[in-house]
Amino acid sequence: MTCQANPSWPGLTSYGDIIDDSKVAVRAHGNRITFADGKERICATSGLWNVNFGYSREDYTHALAEASGQLSFYPCFRYSSEFAENASAALLRMLGTAWKRVVWTTGGSSSVEAAIKIARVYSLLKEDPARRKIASVGNAFHGISIGTMSVTDEDIDKRFYGVSLSDHLRVNLDDPDLLNQLERQISRIAAVLVEPVTGTGTVPLSSTALDNLRQLQKMGVLLIADEVATGFGRVSSVLASDDWEFRPDILAVSKALTNGAVPGGAVVLGEAVNACYSAHPKVGIWHAETGAGHPLVGAAVAVTASIFADTYELKEHENVRRETTALSRSVVEDVPGLESVGLGAFQTIQYSLDSNKSINVARLVDEIRQNGVVVHPSTRGVQIVPPLISPVEDLERIFEVVLSAMTMNQT
Repeated sequence: MTCQANPSWPGLTSYGDIIDDSKVAVRAHGNRITFADGKERICATSGLWNVNFGYSREDYTHALAEASGQLSFYPCFRYSSEFAENASAALLRMLGTAWKRVVWTTGGSSSVEAAIKIARVYSLLKEDPARRKIASVGNAFHGISIGTMSVTDEDIDKRFYGVSLSDHLRVNLDDPDLLNQLERQISRIAAVLVEPVTGTGTVPLSSTALDNLRQLQKMGVLLIADEVATGFGRVSSVLASDDWEFRPDILAVSKALTNGAVPGGAVVLGEAVNACYSAHPKVGIWHAETGAGHPLVGAAVAVTASIFADTYELKEHENVRRETTALSRSVVEDVPGLESVGLGAFQTIQYSLDSNKSINVARLVDEIRQNGVVVHPSTRGVQIVPPLISPVEDLERIFEVVLSAMTMNQT
């Protein structure tokens, strides 16, 4: 039997799925989206964690229009542009002195993939070619390109798509005995790749995990922080890893880097990696993309950098992180079978493992959307990831709708 589906085939849907009007966005402003069914809904996803600073902002709109009129396109493929160079400098200033150089990409997956390549070449330059393996953790999502599927811990038909797992190692960073277990393998690990807060479930790294990461780093393993979802105010003032007592060696960013106004990403090199490559100036890596470092990306990053120089906006971000965390914890108090997990404005409300609840997450997300709030699905519940400019009353409404839907589905 055939059915009349949409002209486009949206990501992570089955070929015959029909995207009804309640899922087709028409316009958005601030933290609210109007859909093709005519209804305005509160956004609690930040447009898949992209729009940290609000939809349809005039500063981004004007900057992109001006850049398009000045330089509609030029590649960072053996060349560069003034927009890319200025954006690189602005990004490094925003991130702080520990970060030294920028490699532009087109998004999160390609940022992670480029970071892996940089780490493996680094091992060669350090005359340690046996270090090829990339370690990653469970419950992690790093992308669905062929390369990043190898380090993503989800059932995504890896072998069917020809994903090689020979140079990948899954580790349990919460195991206090991890270093002893890895004793024979550490010399073959080029890098360990982590999200400071997992995109699947918004679970922060534990103190044990951070201790293990620091020890691995001391033993010559590079630390790649995937801050595609957690960067630019989502969890902390700028980066989630800023709150660690040590620094990653390589940073992968995207999403809120441009506020979602135009697709773009970057890899940022820390001091040790920069020093190594600087000592070998004739070395390059096989990674380049036609759209990477697009002038419009440069223009958008410049606006993002200006936001982080605005103390009023930063205070607003801090308030939203605090309110989102407080509401997430308070709504599950005295509600058996529900729990809250997350950091900052990156939260999940979920059914506890001992609730014995059969969960239809897709139906739950649909019900919440029909009641005026857009949320993101999680394994046992929903993620709440609001724009950092969301009014308190809208944050309260988000949790009210989510709690109502989840408690009704318990009965």
